Amino acid sequence: MGSEKRTLIVFDTNKLRSVIKGGPSYGSFEFSKEFGQISDFIKEVKLADFVNIAIPRIVVEELLKHDFRTKPILSTD
Repeated sequence: MGSEKRTLIVFDTNKLRSVIKGGPSYGSFEFSKEFGQISDFIKEVKLADFVNIAIPRIVVEELLKHDFRTKPILSTD
């Protein structure tokens, strides 16, 4: 096993949720623009062999929970 150093970037809920007009957007399940920018940058500068991105399970569960709570469960029409 080599002595290569690796970096792990761990995102929390606040950094992954989409934001519209300065506030959280829970209308759909999409990762934030910042997540995409960091992921793209890692690929562009060829750091994918040295940098991993982690999204803890609890973060995904929180995002899904928030997304669900903002959608109407039963229509009153």
